[in-house]
Formats: sequence, structure tokens, C-alpha cells
Amino acid sequence: MYLNLLTSLVAPALLVAQLPFSQQPQPSADKRLAMYAKPAVVRIVAGCYGTYSDGSKSYPLSNAGLGSGYFINPNGYIVTNAHVVEATREGEQGCKKRLFQKLVVKLTGIKNINDVPQTRQAAIEERFKLDSASFDYVQRVVLPNTDGNFPRYEIKSFGTAGSGGSGKDIAVIKIEVKNAPALPLGDSDKVELQDNVMVLGYPGAADSFRDFSKKSVYEATVVKGAVSSSNKTLADDAPVLQLDALVTYGSSGGPVLNERGEVVGMITFGGRDEDGAVKIPFAVTTSTIQEFIGQSGTANEKGVIDDLYRKGLELYWQGDYRQAKAKFEAVKGLFPQHSDINRLLGECDQKLADGWKNGDPFFWLLLTAVLVAVPSLGYFLLNRNAMPRFSAVGGHSNVELDESNEQSFSPPIGVPNSSHRYPLQQPTITSVAPQLKLNRQGKTLQFALDQEVYHLGRERGWSDFEIPDAGWEVISRRHAVLRREGDNYRIYDGDGQTPSRNGIFVDQVQIDGTKGYLLNHGCQIKLGQNPATLVTLTYSNPASQQTAAAPTNVDMS
Repeated sequence: MYLNLLTSLVAPALLVAQLPFSQQPQPSADKRLAMYAKPAVVRIVAGCYGTYSDGSKSYPLSNAGLGSGYFINPNGYIVTNAHVVEATREGEQGCKKRLFQKLVVKLTGIKNINDVPQTRQAAIEERFKLDSASFDYVQRVVLPNTDGNFPRYEIKSFGTAGSGGSGKDIAVIKIEVKNAPALPLGDSDKVELQDNVMVLGYPGAADSFRDFSKKSVYEATVVKGAVSSSNKTLADDAPVLQLDALVTYGSSGGPVLNERGEVVGMITFGGRDEDGAVKIPFAVTTSTIQEFIGQSGTANEKGVIDDLYRKGLELYWQGDYRQAKAKFEAVKGLFPQHSDINRLLGECDQKLADGWKNGDPFFWLLLTAVLVAVPSLGYFLLNRNAMPRFSAVGGHSNVELDESNEQSFSPPIGVPNSSHRYPLQQPTITSVAPQLKLNRQGKTLQFALDQEVYHLGRERGWSDFEIPDAGWEVISRRHAVLRREGDNYRIYDGDGQTPSRNGIFVDQVQIDGTKGYLLNHGCQIKLGQNPATLVTLTYSNPASQQTAAAPTNVDMS
């Protein structure tokens, strides 16, 4: 009996000890997916740079490719596009030859090198010399935490490269590394129209990335999108996926993930719309990618650090920074080149330090009291048999607890006492913080406001509110900015530079990004004007208890 009682006392103490973990805000599904996948995505730099000169004129030229790739095996196998590594397929001498051909094309204006007479090419070669000091040949995979000693890759299998697009624009390369994180390949045949996808990669122009000291070089970009066509085929009969996602140069070779974090495609090239303005990205499918993985002599396998890293992230998001740090340290020991591990270890150290330095005094006081009281009470119970016993005068009686678990208190002052008991009701807690409520045809999103500035929109990473994509399209990617003004907030249209697509309206009058509109308790404004799609924004701030004011001319700057 005593053991059961002691257990019942210890259990709450253990529960209290877990309180900080349960209070941690949990990341969105998109953030989880991006954090899981990012470490397996790499930047690839391939080709050569150099300057030709005749003593009076100089021509800096580049025959280089910059793209993305991703590990599919912990032993250093990486999948990318064939056109990304094409400049290095024939080695350094082959790259120099291509560099000279670019010089010939530049000087003659003839785009096809085969149309330039050999005598003219020989004359150019005799006149212009390659400055050896300016020449640089690169065949590297850019990994962080390597002190700039990026590993050289070897091409294991090579498909069809070309600017016109190919469903077999695939290459498998290998670097000497162990325990690399790897992405799982999914079934591209199961991809359907409008499936949500995520594209990871390293966008950027090839000529602008000769300085690898910038931190941005090691930071992958994550873009959300959807499948706009799942059954396209090219001239070579290879299937491709057409995507509705904003990707740019340098993203070639980046993985396309489904919502389960599986690779279903790889960015290969982009077309343009009828106006020639908007890039339309295409992705080769995993069914084709598997062919080249087989040709390279490897297979898609999960690495030992993948589970360690995921468990570490889960512990981190739960607030168990000590256990998370142990997992992250194990990951770093196995794969020091991990892109996010140093940052996460630093954040764990900071969180642990802040937890002791800035922790809630009441929580630590309560925890200390419980931890002191439990052993003392346990000692009392375990030694109770050795203590003298005293019988109550007149015998004893059993006391039956009220099974309804109702608590009672004395009636308030001024209320006549009676035999009735007053149940102790749970107090109703009303937030005094300003609230923002978005309503669209009965669906509601509600947010508490306590910061100085908020961004409202559907663009992840910019917006401070998580707005679903489906059904809330009237809200622009960067729709509004809210700034604290006194006890309330002033809302401005757009992001300070570009107005929103559908506007913000007060009594059918559109506000702008300069003057803004001061929100007061109870006021309602409209995002958009179409009754079928508009969103009603309701602002409440019981602390101010003011009625909505008319728009005022306050310059945002």
C-alpha cells in the first residue's frame, strides 16, 4: 500500500519535470519535411574559368555549370543533372578546349563552332593566349565544415545533356565520404495532378559563385509548389513532371519531394509561357533516375545518421535539448560535413543556458519543493511502523470522500450561510492580448498578437502566421504588415514595396501601404472584394475598448 502511495506521489513530480517540454511550439509539416531533407542536398560546381588576352584586349570566359544534387546512398553517391557536370566530363583539357571555342564564337559571332573555318580558328589561337594565372578548373561538391577543401567528384553514369531538355538529363557522381545523409526515392508513377511538392536546391548563376566564403553558399533554398501535369513525355519518350513552382537557375539537379519526404522527381530544365516571361519547371521522374543509379553500381539506401538526426530533431522540437544535443553530437561524429548540425548544437547549448538563466522561477520553485517533499514523505511512510501509535478518543470512523470530486468553499461575504455547498468552478481565463481572426465562408483562423511587427501572407518564411494554401488564395504571398501603435496595431497593404494582389478594404475603400489603417477593438476589414473568396479580418483588443476609427493618414516610413 505504501509503495503504491509513494508511486502516486513520485508520478506528479515526474510529470512536472516534463512541463517545459510539452509547452514547446511544434513546427509545421512543411518545416519538418524541409529540415529532414536539407542536409542531403548539395551544391555542385563544375567547369573552368579563364581569361584570354592578346596584350591589348582581354576576354574573361567561363565554361562552367552550377547546380544542385542530392545523396541517394551514404557512401557518397549523388544524383544530379547531366548538363550540370557536362563541362567536366572530358576532364581539364576538354574544358580548356570548350573555353577556347567560346572565345572563337565571341570573336567571330558565329554560334556554331563547326561553321568557323579552321584557318580562322588557328589565327585566333595564335593571337590570343590563355592567362594561366587566371585559369581555374573546378570539379567539386560544395560541403560545409570542410575548411574549403571540397571533395572532388567522379562521374559514375551519364545520360543526355542538353539545353533543350531531356527526360534522361541525369548523372550519378560519387565523392569519397562515409555516413552521408540520403533521401529515399518514391514512386513517381503514383504522382497525381495538383499533388503538393517541395523543391530543394541552390539557385544562382555559375559566374557569381567563385567566392565560397559566403554563408549563403551553404544554405539550400526550399520552394513549395504543385504538380501541374503528371503525364508529360518528351521527344525521347521519357516521362517528366510539369510543376507549378518558382525555381531559378542553379536549381537544376535539386530533388522534388512529395509530402512523405520521398523523391519523386528532379528539376531538369524550364520552359517559358507564351509571353516568354515565366519559367515552367520540369522534373525527370524517379522511374528514370533508378536506371542511372543501377548503371552506377549502387542502390538507394538510408544512412545510419538519418534516424539519429530525425530523433534529434524530434527531441529538439519537444524541448528536450539535452537529449537532442546527444543525438546531434553523434551525427557530427559520423558526418562532420552535415549542413545544419553545428547550428543545431549551438542552439541546444543556448537553450540549455537560457533554461537555467531565464527559467520561470515559479516552475523551478515548485519542482524543488516537490523533489524535496517526496523523499521526506516517503521516509515518513516507510518508517511509520516504527513510530508509536495513538488511538483516537472514542474510537475512529471511516471518512468517505465525495466521489463527485467537487470542492467547496465558504459563501461570499454578505451571502447568508446555509447548509448548501458551493461547487468550486474552474475560473474562466480571458486573454487580454489583441486577437486577429480571419474568416472565410465559416472557416476561421485565430492568432494572438504580442510582437511589435507582424507579416501576414501565404509565403512561408516571410509570414508570421501559418495560412493554408488551399482555400485561402485571396491572401497574397505578402499581403500585409501590422505594426504596433499604442495599444493597437496599424495594418498596411503589401510588404512595404509591393502592394497585395487583392487589396485590403474598409467600408469598400482600399487602404494603401503608406497610410495604413489603425485597427481598434471590434473593427472588421476585408481582404479582397469578391464575396465568394474574400476574407474578413476581425480585430479584438478588450484592453483598449475603443470603437473603430476612420482611416488616418500615417506614413509607414
